[in-house]
Amino acid sequence: ARAAAISQPALSMQIRELEAAVGVPLVERRARRVEITEAGREVARRATAILKAVTDLQDVGGAYAAGGQGGLAGRLSLGMIPTVAPYLLPTLLGRLVEAAPDLELSVRESQTETLLDDVGRAELDAALVALPAIRDGLVSMPLIGEPFLLLRRRGDGPPLQQREAPAKADPAMLSDQRLLLLEEGHCLRDQALSFCTTAGAATGGDTLSVSSLSTLAQMAEAGMGVTLIPAMAARVEVRSDTLECLEFGRNGPSRVLGLVWRATSPVAERFEAFGRIVGEAARSVLGTSATGLAPSAATDERPAP
Repeated sequence: ARAAAISQPALSMQIRELEAAVGVPLVERRARRVEITEAGREVARRATAILKAVTDLQDVGGAYAAGGQGGLAGRLSLGMIPTVAPYLLPTLLGRLVEAAPDLELSVRESQTETLLDDVGRAELDAALVALPAIRDGLVSMPLIGEPFLLLRRRGDGPPLQQREAPAKADPAMLSDQRLLLLEEGHCLRDQALSFCTTAGAATGGDTLSVSSLSTLAQMAEAGMGVTLIPAMAARVEVRSDTLECLEFGRNGPSRVLGLVWRATSPVAERFEAFGRIVGEAARSVLGTSATGLAPSAATDERPAP
């Protein structure tokens, strides 16, 4: 009842009316709790599909009211991961004012798995996440490649070679100090650990997990370890001369940011048009740091049989 923002008696009445309409009990009522019956679970599954279809129908109406499937007008609810939203959103909103002034954008910031669930349930229209985002029933559109940089306090770790040349990071720099990571659930954590494993940089299990990139930067500045930080975030979080941000070589760690939406949506052209604007905004923020990946057509992210 709290989730539906109605009173408990009103919710009970609606459930009884639904049970009368379908002709079977949907819940098993006990003294202190309620259990969903097998029929109730099936009705809930089908109702979820119906609500998705209603959302898709609303998308069609909004798209055609905007002048065709590719029109960017009306409402669009977007999810963004926390390692992107604070750094890209200001530039993206500025671009949308010029490119799509009639678009009413709402943004929800959360971790990848939550966003994919919300897109699948039609609680969000689309989400900007790090790819691949494999989930049955979703498609994705790669937008841009973003490198990770090594962030450490100046003078910490192995000495840099050839100081007269631009400083470069080496995977070995991740082995000799504590590795600072985001907490469980952040895709950036998994990507950092994957790079360490692939590059042969043994972390020795000496890691420290925090909840935000801002905290990672502050801990690195305090000399508590080293970390990997997305290039987009480095422009905001690395503001102290005490810190140094080093680029890796050609095979350094990176991620691909992309837009994800439901495969059943009838307005894919709308999301593709929006994705192109997101990609342009990201390239503007990254500048020469972008890896050059151009937005491409959406692909089905469902796992192979």
